[in-house]
Amino acid sequence: MDLKSDDWFDRFVAAGALVELGDARAVEPLITTLRGSIGSVRRAAAWALKKISGKELQDAEAGETWWQAEKKNKP
Repeated sequence: MDLKSDDWFDRFVAAGALVELGDARAVEPLITTLRGSIGSVRRAAAWALKKISGKELQDAEAGETWWQAEKKNKP
């Protein structure tokens, strides 16, 4: 499983697995995945980001805006 895999299914599964980790390091790769991936992979990344953020982040710009605000609010 790898978000950079050539296989779309591997990227789809990787996006779902990252949310289970509950690690903030997963956020930036998931946001990147919202760009240029096929629909099912983008939807998996958006779902994972929603689980992490509690917000509908359907595109990379929305994800980046949310993430920058989150980083400013963290000590």
